[in-house]
Amino acid sequence: MRSIRVFLAFGLCLLCFPRVMKAQNWEPLGNGFYLADIRYLLSDTVNNLLYASGGFSYDYFGGNPYRGIAVWDGNTWIPVGNPNEGNGTKHAMCFFQDTLYVSGSFYNNAGFDRKLAKWNGSYWDTIPDNSDLSIYTFVEKEDELYFGGSFHKCGPDSTFLLGKYDGNQLTGMSVPYHDVADGSSRVNTMLFFRDTLFVAGDFEIFFEPPIADFSYCKDHELHLVSELFSQYIPVHMNSMVVFQDQIYIGGYFSTNNGFPSNSIMKWNGSSFEDVGGGANDFIMKMEVYKDELYAVGYFTEIGGCPCQHVAKWNGQQWKCLNYDVFDTKFVNSFCILNDELYVSGYFKKIGTDSIFSIAKLKHPLSSIEKHNTEVQSNFSLSPNPAHDFVKISITEPATEEIQVFVSDCMGRIVLRSTIPKGETACEIGLERIRAGVYLVSVSGSLSQGVMKLVKNEN
Repeated sequence: MRSIRVFLAFGLCLLCFPRVMKAQNWEPLGNGFYLADIRYLLSDTVNNLLYASGGFSYDYFGGNPYRGIAVWDGNTWIPVGNPNEGNGTKHAMCFFQDTLYVSGSFYNNAGFDRKLAKWNGSYWDTIPDNSDLSIYTFVEKEDELYFGGSFHKCGPDSTFLLGKYDGNQLTGMSVPYHDVADGSSRVNTMLFFRDTLFVAGDFEIFFEPPIADFSYCKDHELHLVSELFSQYIPVHMNSMVVFQDQIYIGGYFSTNNGFPSNSIMKWNGSSFEDVGGGANDFIMKMEVYKDELYAVGYFTEIGGCPCQHVAKWNGQQWKCLNYDVFDTKFVNSFCILNDELYVSGYFKKIGTDSIFSIAKLKHPLSSIEKHNTEVQSNFSLSPNPAHDFVKISITEPATEEIQVFVSDCMGRIVLRSTIPKGETACEIGLERIRAGVYLVSVSGSLSQGVMKLVKNEN
């Protein structure tokens, strides 16, 4: 039986962060998918395949018909399914009973719509009574497939956001809330912790007893985990994992609303705790790999330090895994296959390199510590905090012209300069920018990274 991980869906705002540097850490997978929104990645560790799904219909360059799902065999992208069926955006994927299951829309030429299908190797096989399901997450337990999303009917049963499938029949799992049918409530992520099913997402039902955003399911009823969620507050819960016998929850929430940290926290069974200071924007997906927790999202700072969208947590501190800047902040998902990390989302460039919607980290995860240490250690700022100017220094003479950028908290480049070939430093005047916190980005074959710069009042 394959190990089933939780897969989720979510998509939000755009952040433009142009940068005229080559990507140092990433490489494309073939041509990628131009103007595609790849929301989910799934690794097939048995056959060494990588599945990608989301909102896309064609390979921009080759014109091949990919109907929202494709598989990478290490050399090329291959469509999954007949091009005359399966049109529509796909929401989530998993393996169950050694079969690929996919949720989303499956339109064919006759207009037939399914929301859940399984791939039998030749075509998408229908699962009866599933046309009302909008599923965003899966998890397997004891040879049953549990799922959550935005729906009020599962098979013959009325239900609220939760269902399960035993390979033959769909069954609703929770007491239906008939007064809530606007489709705005949804479960984005779910897992079992200490034999209890926990669910999280975007839902607030203030009946008696109330349920909201982070709840557990018992005796076919949802129950609120904490009084912290008993009043309406703007939160989004996107991903959960169990790490070091605690539930880690990622999404978008704030200490301003009483949470212990921004966008990520942990639940020890009785209370919430901070996770290294949290992140400055959405956490979209988390996964545990070799006793460390990996996270991707829209963030450009985590643990109080600059970081572009990809980081890991060892239980004590955060470690940034990427300083290259994407042209948008839509980094939605990732997976790990054979010690290689892949990310996906909606982007067209990393640095100046054209990389469309999916990319692979150039260095295996087992070697990333050594690589990051070698590259990041030879870039410094002085003075910092600064007043009139800042000096950017590298430890060895540049073997090429190195681009240097100063960006504000919204990712907009406000100043730029270069370290000429053969030199070890450059200075940037700060008279034209206001006091505040900025990010200085440097990229070259021997020097790269992002550092925080504080500009004092003039």
